[in-house]
Amino acid sequence: MAQPRVLPQSKETLLQSYNKRLKDDVKSIMDNFTEIIKTAKIEDETQVSRATQGEQDNYEMHVRAANIVRAGESLMKLVSDLKQFLILNDFPSVNEAINQRNQQLRSLQEECDKKLIALRDEISIDLYELEEEYYSSSLCDSNDLPLCEAYWRQDFATLSPESLSMPLAAAAAEQSVVTSQSSTPSHPHRSAEQHFMRGYQVNYYIFTDSPASVPSLQLQPGRSLATVPMAKFSSWQEISMRRMEAISRHVAQVSGREVQYLFCLDVDMVFHNPWGPETLGDMVAAIHPGYFTVPREQFPYERRSSSAAFIPEGEGDFYYGGAVFGGLVNKVYEFTKSCHMTILADKANGIMAAWQEESHLNRHFLTHKPSKLLSPEYIWDDRKPKPPEIRLIRFSTVDKDYKEVRN
Repeated sequence: MAQPRVLPQSKETLLQSYNKRLKDDVKSIMDNFTEIIKTAKIEDETQVSRATQGEQDNYEMHVRAANIVRAGESLMKLVSDLKQFLILNDFPSVNEAINQRNQQLRSLQEECDKKLIALRDEISIDLYELEEEYYSSSLCDSNDLPLCEAYWRQDFATLSPESLSMPLAAAAAEQSVVTSQSSTPSHPHRSAEQHFMRGYQVNYYIFTDSPASVPSLQLQPGRSLATVPMAKFSSWQEISMRRMEAISRHVAQVSGREVQYLFCLDVDMVFHNPWGPETLGDMVAAIHPGYFTVPREQFPYERRSSSAAFIPEGEGDFYYGGAVFGGLVNKVYEFTKSCHMTILADKANGIMAAWQEESHLNRHFLTHKPSKLLSPEYIWDDRKPKPPEIRLIRFSTVDKDYKEVRN
């Protein structure tokens, strides 16, 4: 059984005065009301005339009514004083009320979350069944896109190649140091000419430490290819860490004046199917193919709090792949510049994030959400079996000898 709280003497005295005021005011109201009722009673004739008696009774009623009003105002003032007393002195009760309200709101939030999750699952099932029905019907064309992408393309229906005064997008690929020609992956711009932004002006920028190894290619009208020489580094980790610096510098010096959108893609990947303007957005990221079906607790975020790429447990929406990102060229510049600064901060403290620039990319997107999120079909890994959720692989990593390439 809870023990009653002992109040300080001053508070106890104050409460006693409140209690006395309450009793006095209620007694005043009752007494005056009783007297008014008595005054309204018709009495036998006396030596005082009825007119005079009536005037006297009327005056008495007005006085007693005024006393009742005065007592009522005193009670209202008492209520105000009690509220002030509770706010200033009764913190346990206030905290209890706040906690109860918080519990109510949390329960409401959990209920809303459950309903939203149930709604999401129902919509997902319905969309899956609709797509199954469509793709198995005679109406389906082999070149048709998934339903969600068809809606994306409607958003860009007004964006025509003729309406652009400068290239729409640029593919910035990075070529790492390789030990032999046999280990060099097929250059992405070969397949890009077949699938990347078909019908639009495109500039290709190949970041490489070996410009002479970049093969020549017959490009479509309105397209160009330029190599961006890179310094040689002793390890693949250093190459990866220098990526953001190289892109931000190139945007500031060259591509920022030449293109509207910029996509940064790894060189060891190849296009398999159309990659069109449905991917355009202010800032675009892609879900890593290795983690789109695993719980958040298994994401390989940087967990050391001493790193600028640190992401606490329980936070984060997705694990984004570092092989694909892009968007408006000025947004890409701000993004790569920010990541470069956090990489330098870690380097000054002798820290290398768990997955180099990919860890810093994920940390940036924790607080600066991408405006468009691409599914793993835009960043697939050919070493993985294709699950039923992935209907059309558009861009994927080629199978290679990682040990040979990284050494």
